[in-house]
Amino acid sequence: MTSEAVAPLAIPTDSVLLSAGKNGMLSRTGTGASAVHRWTRLADGVTTALSAGSYWGGAGSDLVVSQ
Repeated sequence: MTSEAVAPLAIPTDSVLLSAGKNGMLSRTGTGASAVHRWTRLADGVTTALSAGSYWGGAGSDLVVSQ
């Protein structure tokens, strides 16, 4: 069995982890109208800020739903 070195992920320290799956994780910084949702790919740590709105994720899933 081999192991791969994985670099630490960089997300804002005040973020809340909403869901995570094998490909990435959904996080949120702030609340209400000022909330910023982000999707972070686990493969390379690239984080994408999502457009304004509400987002939900499923535990253990890469499925993200927006409203």
